[in-house]
Amino acid sequence: MSKTSRRCLELAAALLAGAVFLALLLLVLGNPQEFPDWLLLHMPEGLFPRILMVLALFALQGVVPFLMYHTVVLLSSMLFPFPVALAVNILGTLLCMVPPYLAGRYLKIPYLEQRVAENQLLRRFRRHHTGSRFLLSYLLRTLGLSNSMCSFFLGTLRMPLRDFLLSGLLGILPGMLCSSILGSVKSVRTPAFWITLGCHVLIFLAALVYFKQKERRNMHEERETQP
Repeated sequence: MSKTSRRCLELAAALLAGAVFLALLLLVLGNPQEFPDWLLLHMPEGLFPRILMVLALFALQGVVPFLMYHTVVLLSSMLFPFPVALAVNILGTLLCMVPPYLAGRYLKIPYLEQRVAENQLLRRFRRHHTGSRFLLSYLLRTLGLSNSMCSFFLGTLRMPLRDFLLSGLLGILPGMLCSSILGSVKSVRTPAFWITLGCHVLIFLAALVYFKQKERRNMHEERETQP
């Protein structure tokens, strides 16, 4: 597939996603306090309609900041058996990263550009992380940066979509597993939850230590090169 054809497909996907989720967006913005109750009352009974509804919420989460990612993960895990919920959450995680990525890659949105420019963590990463964009994406996800802001920022870097999705999923996966297990068992007493949470914390600390060391090393090199 040529570069022009791939770009046209990505733009078509962005327009289709906007058309599909416009009604849900208007509902959330019109009644933000009543939306959770409305959702539970109107959740369809069949398995596949429920899966489609949850996937729509994941995609909506990519463009609506106050629809929390882990809230949708918990909802999915309470509605479906754990294997089904895990598959839905993985697919939904990939889905929610795409709209802001496409917006960052192809559209100029002054509000988001300003938010990205003012974000302290992104400013530090821009200054001190000059290596692999795959690793940059993984670290930003591991350190818990907002999904929409992170995806928009990586879209502006024109990171390949495949690398963007894979690195983002790897970074989000530990936290997503914690929420999936918690929503499935509805208790923090299960050993699986604490084991997963412990791994999540260790990965977070390792990413934090790595970035801090790289930041200190770069600052030391900058001081040495100054006249």
